[in-house]
Amino acid sequence: MAGSAYSPIARDKIIEEPTEIVDAIRCSPDTPRHCEIEQPTLAQIRAMIDKHLKNTHLKRLQAPVSVKPKLKAWLELN
Repeated sequence: MAGSAYSPIARDKIIEEPTEIVDAIRCSPDTPRHCEIEQPTLAQIRAMIDKHLKNTHLKRLQAPVSVKPKLKAWLELN
């Protein structure tokens, strides 16, 4: 997947720890916002997140197969 050298996308790493998330998203209020990641790439990332949730959190909980993960928030970092 594409991404900058510091991007979790470039490393195929999912950040879960709040302290790591804060460091990854911290910016100043005047930082311009824009979307650089193409829609098909976002779909790949979403599939990666769903698989991660299933293979980590849902397995740890021994959730039934019928239980599907719910994504409650999405943040694109560029």
